Amino acid sequence: MVGIDRLSGKKLTGFDQFVSRVTQVMSTQIGTREKRRNFGSKLPSLLSKPTSGSLLSLAQTYSMEAFLNAENGISDFKPNRVVATRHSNGITLRFEGKWNGQLIEPFLIEV
Repeated sequence: MVGIDRLSGKKLTGFDQFVSRVTQVMSTQIGTREKRRNFGSKLPSLLSKPTSGSLLSLAQTYSMEAFLNAENGISDFKPNRVVATRHSNGITLRFEGKWNGQLIEPFLIEV
């Protein structure tokens, strides 16, 4: 699959394009797209809240739900583990699993 980086406008392919798609899904609130109401995740609802242990648990749950939502188009990744951690600017999500049948190194997305 070929895509375009939202920040630089450069062409993306392979795993880089997949990470771009995941970032878009995780940063889009469900229900905000006019023609694709089920696209996105519940993660944006956690923005501006204190990063307690329960919020980290919710972030992990919401991101796993996003991978299971067929409307998001990211079913080529099968997550084994999702870990949310606090940092100075918010939350970092670390995903581990298989992409197109290959075990991949964990990748990070900041929320």
